Amino acid sequence: MTRRTRMLTIFLFMFLFVFGTTARAENDAALDLLQGYEWKLSEYELSRLGPEAYKAFLNIAQDETQVNFIRARAITTLTQFPNEEVWAYFAVELEAEQGDGNQAKIQRRRLVEGMCDSFLASRSVQVGEVLAPLLDANGLEVNDVHLKTKIAKCLQSVNSVQAGHALAEYRGQISEPWELKAAGFEKELE
Repeated sequence: MTRRTRMLTIFLFMFLFVFGTTARAENDAALDLLQGYEWKLSEYELSRLGPEAYKAFLNIAQDETQVNFIRARAITTLTQFPNEEVWAYFAVELEAEQGDGNQAKIQRRRLVEGMCDSFLASRSVQVGEVLAPLLDANGLEVNDVHLKTKIAKCLQSVNSVQAGHALAEYRGQISEPWELKAAGFEKELE
């Protein structure tokens, strides 16, 4: 092995070590922010992590070995980073087939909330394209009324034919006053 090859090999190992250590440290710092009994997102602490911090929160949100409440907090934190990667995460997760357990329902509700909080103002039509099919009577494998009301509430702010059609169809299925109110149709109760 020549001296140049050895030096290149050493440099490569050092680079990989530093990069791997930095990524691990960023994930650990992000994970620390998600801990606590009475958790509240600290804007100050979040800003100290830097503009690329969303990558660590994406990793945590996607890590199925993490406990569910930590993943849910990571999803909530991602709303502070409305960029392409976060949009893709929300869209892919919402369009993916979900399980039918309680945790899957709660996860999906948080994803809807996160998408609406982060992207409704900047991408309302795309939000409608992702969420409107979920309101369809056949759109949800698991009949989750609370999820449907969150989607309907969000779609109230989307100005598209698809969203309007989905809302009208869903409205026709509602028979309970509490559901009308939760879905944003409270004007009809007056």
